Amino acid sequence: MFLNLFLNFLTVFLEYTVTCSLRCTGCDKFLCHRNVWNVRYPDALIHMLDEWRPQMPEWMMANILEKFVFPKLQVEVENWNPLTDMMAIHIWIHPWLPMMGTVL
Repeated sequence: MFLNLFLNFLTVFLEYTVTCSLRCTGCDKFLCHRNVWNVRYPDALIHMLDEWRPQMPEWMMANILEKFVFPKLQVEVENWNPLTDMMAIHIWIHPWLPMMGTVL
């Protein structure tokens, strides 16, 4: 029970830390649009994250990918139907491979 409570606290703390750090570094644009981007057209977000990567600590980028990007990708993959979907999955998953690494 204590472990679950600690893990929940750690998750909230890390998300808060990332959010505060992004605000302090002038990345409010990401915070406003992090849930609006279209998973199937990832180029703009990938470009933005590539631009920011050199200025961010690695733990912050990893947290952004884990908390904001991966969940949306996961939902879209689960909803993707190869029989009815007009867009092949590799078109919108492959651009993330270099950035996401083993997470995908």
